[in-house]
Amino acid sequence: KSIDSLPEQKKILATMLATYRKQDLSALESVMSSGEGGLETKYLDLLLYSRNRNWVAKFDSIAQKAPLLVAVGAGHLPGSNGVLALLRAKGYTVEPIQN
Repeated sequence: KSIDSLPEQKKILATMLATYRKQDLSALESVMSSGEGGLETKYLDLLLYSRNRNWVAKFDSIAQKAPLLVAVGAGHLPGSNGVLALLRAKGYTVEPIQN
């Protein structure tokens, strides 16, 4: 589907980049979860949410050994199943880097 709609995918990517740069995670989540973005709802858990849960489950043990900087793709950030919300639910303070 993505390959067959390459011009549309380029527009969607530009929208995702713009919303990410504005730190508008609600808009980013909306673009990602629309069928237009290539991530149909049935694939969100497989490609994003289950990976987020697995990563966050490991942060405590890793962070106890050494300072921790975590970098993930923008798609892993927004929503109640995003890395940010999962970390906050565990008591972590999460702040965006200001440029």
